[in-house]
Amino acid sequence: MTLKSTRHLLRFISFLFLISLLISACGTTFPESEFSSNPQQNRANSTLTTYPLGAALNLQPTPERLTEEQYRTMDRPDDVDGYQIHFIYSIPSDGKDDLLDVNGKIALSAAAMNYWLENTTGRRLRYDTYNGELDISFMQIDATAEEIYALGTDVLSLMEYEVKSRGFNTDHKLYVVHYDGFFATQEGFCGLASYPPEGAGITAVLLLRGYNPNLDLTCPRQFTQSEDFTGYFEMTILHELLHLMGMVPSCASHYSDGHVSDSSQDLLYFQYDGSYSPLYTYLDLHNDDYYNHGNPECPDLARSIFLDPPPSNAELPPNWDVSSTFVPQNPLDLQTH
Repeated sequence: MTLKSTRHLLRFISFLFLISLLISACGTTFPESEFSSNPQQNRANSTLTTYPLGAALNLQPTPERLTEEQYRTMDRPDDVDGYQIHFIYSIPSDGKDDLLDVNGKIALSAAAMNYWLENTTGRRLRYDTYNGELDISFMQIDATAEEIYALGTDVLSLMEYEVKSRGFNTDHKLYVVHYDGFFATQEGFCGLASYPPEGAGITAVLLLRGYNPNLDLTCPRQFTQSEDFTGYFEMTILHELLHLMGMVPSCASHYSDGHVSDSSQDLLYFQYDGSYSPLYTYLDLHNDDYYNHGNPECPDLARSIFLDPPPSNAELPPNWDVSSTFVPQNPLDLQTH
């Protein structure tokens, strides 16, 4: 072998070694299978205890992510004062990070949700913004997807605990958590939130990888592609947000366990299917249950303090003092014991 050939061989070996280092650092895995069917969504109350807010502040180190985009694990300074809604993208410790907080998916989804609400009622929800952009935080849970879905509906208590123990400002905000970890339940949940009259919480959870093993169906992982179109995820999380705002109150004409019973196409029907076209979805059919019903003695979405701008007679959700100041015990700790 000539000296020139030897040099070429050494360069080739060095190149292969470099490639092997890059491959081992990337740790690429295959995404989980995704289906397009629509299981019925269900909800559950979170079980709150008298665990004092901030007593176990759980400030996690900022995780490293494969993105050059700026992201935050905490609430940033608000553009405006007042009551508002904050969005969070969350994954388990072994989850696939799709960067939904920085790639525009959640921001566009939130905009579409407000677009539908404004076209339906003339009002919008007040979102938490920073420098004019939707403020979205990233939250990685210190537990595997398997440990989390073993909690069942207590995943709602887990997210409530995480939000309140990590230092997020909870005295004037509601939180929407887009949880992007595999989550199997017999019921096939896609969204969760506590609802009145017993429910007390500030956190709604959208299960982006929810799965029903009985029917072999998953929640449709389909974000809107346009601000003027609301799809399954947008209508599902809006349903859960209205629960956090106190809808449907027990004084409503067609009240049924935190929901309405007079139309299966009402946004707050118990088994509302978010795949309905938004053109055929009602926000309080006949305005006699939870929106603009005219009864001053009964909570009304039209008077919610989370609207933008807030109405002159704005009102807080029922049990707000409890919802905003107490934390559920970490269900992962109970699971371990």
